[in-house]
Amino acid sequence: MIKRIIFLLILIIGTPVFVSASGATSSIMDLNTIAYDAGFNLACYGKSVSLESLAYNPAYALSDKHTIGVSAGIMGLDMNYFSASYVGRTPFSDKLGWGGVFKYLTTGSVQGYDAAGTETESITASDMAFSGVVGWKLNDTFHIGTRINIVSEKIEDSNTGYGFDLAGGMKFSLFKQTSLNFGVTVLNVYSVLWDEIQPVGVGSGLVFDTKLGGQRSLEYGAGLKMDETEEMEIGGSVRYSDQFHVGQSRIDFKIGAGYYYSETIDETNGIKAGALIGFHNWYAGYDLFFRPWGTENRITLSYAFPAN
Repeated sequence: MIKRIIFLLILIIGTPVFVSASGATSSIMDLNTIAYDAGFNLACYGKSVSLESLAYNPAYALSDKHTIGVSAGIMGLDMNYFSASYVGRTPFSDKLGWGGVFKYLTTGSVQGYDAAGTETESITASDMAFSGVVGWKLNDTFHIGTRINIVSEKIEDSNTGYGFDLAGGMKFSLFKQTSLNFGVTVLNVYSVLWDEIQPVGVGSGLVFDTKLGGQRSLEYGAGLKMDETEEMEIGGSVRYSDQFHVGQSRIDFKIGAGYYYSETIDETNGIKAGALIGFHNWYAGYDLFFRPWGTENRITLSYAFPAN
């Protein structure tokens, strides 16, 4: 009973934010640097698997494997990023998971000018962030979690801040082979970033997961993220998972694609696609964003080993 009350409190916090979310996170915290979701994008707020929980919903951080990964990406506009991540089961409980991700984002050199229009020294901007997550599986239906963020921004001067998020998720069986997953992450429940209080935001997702027989499954879902000005990002995605054998070796793969729309980035829209392939505990992921200013490429290489 106490566990259910805790979970309901998270949803009570999150529901008013849906109507009038009040705040935006920093740009690097909005950036998912891990190409592990195979194009599922914002729908991962509703259901996150393994490394996906670091970027979307920390309530799902519990995993039956320890997974470590490195990622890199080229965003266009001369921006590049790198991240290192880990998620796995804690030694304290088989229902408690934890993880962390380090992100580094940098821009190319920008020529500076003074008030008279004379060239000055060049400027390079960069962001760094570390997030630690804890996820708790209350039972087969409910999950809760939290994420702690430390952010550093440097343009000419360095500024550092911190904050934390709360998250919840639930799973219900609809039919024999289909389940419904819902999740919400309340962003910046409390935060101090760059000496200013950052108000609350929210990300949420709804996912239908249908088993097709064997190891095949089809997921289709939608996600929503809002900020203080009621501007939002929204997207819908489809993801297919399967496995096959080459000789004695098993190969796992996921492939997916979706449409997204963002009011926060000059009302842009486009397509995101991705794939994840696994072989002997190694996983390689690739995501592709088609954006108005160019194509964003993102890759991840990870290794997973049993938690026991």
